[in-house]
Amino acid sequence: MKVKAQEFLEEFGDDEDTDGEFVDGQSEKKVPSKDAVLEWFKENPNPSDKEVHAWAEENDFDTHKLESVIYSLVTEYIKVLEGEDGEDELEDVDITDEFYKM
Repeated sequence: MKVKAQEFLEEFGDDEDTDGEFVDGQSEKKVPSKDAVLEWFKENPNPSDKEVHAWAEENDFDTHKLESVIYSLVTEYIKVLEGEDGEDELEDVDITDEFYKM
């Protein structure tokens, strides 16, 4: 099963823009939306950790929450690639190629 990255965006992207929401009143830093993270990765493929943190700083995002969003998206994408029948189809898919075809 080959999953197009655009289909993944439509399935797992945010229904509404949540950029700018505060983290449970505990922090003044914002939480990025899934859509914002996906769009940034489209424009910045294979970023270093330093680049991700710089982007977080530039946008006043809470770095830990940004990382949580990234991990969540990766997990969701892996589940999509594994398929509905539970059979692991990852060996047939080049995740990098699929994600950056958007």
